Formats: sequence, C-alpha cells, structure tokens
Amino acid sequence: MAACVVLAPRARADLFAIDSYLAERNPLAAERLINRLLHAMQTLARMPGMGRSCADLALPSVRRFVVEQHHIFYTPSASGIQVVRVIHGRRDVPTEVRQ
Repeated sequence: MAACVVLAPRARADLFAIDSYLAERNPLAAERLINRLLHAMQTLARMPGMGRSCADLALPSVRRFVVEQHHIFYTPSASGIQVVRVIHGRRDVPTEVRQ
C-alpha cells in the first residue's frame, strides 16, 4: 500500500500562499519549490522518522522537516502523514505553527 499524504486545510493554504508569493516574482522558481516540497512530503510519508520531534515547541506528536528554509510540520499516521503547516524559516515559526 502506498504511503498517503494528507494536507490539513492550513497546510494547503500555506502552500497556496508560498506559491502565490513566489510566482509573482519567478513562476518557474515557484513551481520548482512546490514540487520539491511535495516530493519531500511523499518521502516523509514513506519514512516519517526522517523529521525531528517538535517536543521543543511543546508539540510532542508533531515532527518537522526543512526544505529550502521551509519547515514542513506533520504528524505520522498508520497510512502516511498529515501535514499540518508549511512555514518559511524567517517567520516566527514557534508562534506560526500554533496558529
């Protein structure tokens, strides 16, 4: 059975915002980045232990994996992962991940 990636509504909105922001400046770069993020999510779904624990953020069930300054926050599940947020590292990550 293939590993499944489920995007929470907030994560889907994060990806849309990242794509929109970057596409205004460089559409090709936006496409490449979104593809890299989605590829990383597929890899994480197959190997959810790759990311590190977010216990330091008081989110012990959440894990984090960084792709080009973008933090992918996810929870492992029996069938893959659920992505809860995707946040650029220049933002206030500890505050943003809790919203």
